[in-house]
Amino acid sequence: MRSARLCVGFLLVSPLVHADDPGCKVPLDAVTRVLSTPNHQYITRTDVATGGKPRASEIIDTGIAMYVGVDGKWRTSPTSPLDMQNMLIESQKRASFIACVRLREDSVGGAAVTVYSIHDESNAGISDTTLWVSNADGLPLKQEIDMESGAAKTKTHSEVRFVYTDVKAPSGVQ
Repeated sequence: MRSARLCVGFLLVSPLVHADDPGCKVPLDAVTRVLSTPNHQYITRTDVATGGKPRASEIIDTGIAMYVGVDGKWRTSPTSPLDMQNMLIESQKRASFIACVRLREDSVGGAAVTVYSIHDESNAGISDTTLWVSNADGLPLKQEIDMESGAAKTKTHSEVRFVYTDVKAPSGVQ
């Protein structure tokens, strides 16, 4: 489930936006589009569980199946792309407070993007997300998430880079 949350949290990753919040339309559309577009996510996560050290992982979503790579080992995720879409719909229903702000124009890897800030509060915790959305196709290219969750208010920082070209299942999947 943790890797599934990163995929949505981007996007990855928590209940991001309410469909009826007009300020969140572009980020919501980006999150929805990434869940229906084959992609490769490169994730760096830092939290108490990693001893404060960054831990790299990857998610590949081929549109048919999802694969999770950690420490050079790949496995097929029990969560399908369709499951992720359904989880996003459910998470939107549970969000108790959301605020989205368009921050600025920028670029990622030479591609023009618009940067959004998303503040989200739910029973799962509080998250602040910065999302870089491509102006060309509306897909997220980069995401940073600061999340506080659980009774212990565990803090997590995640950075995600999205790639949409040459997406295929990894070799050596278990």
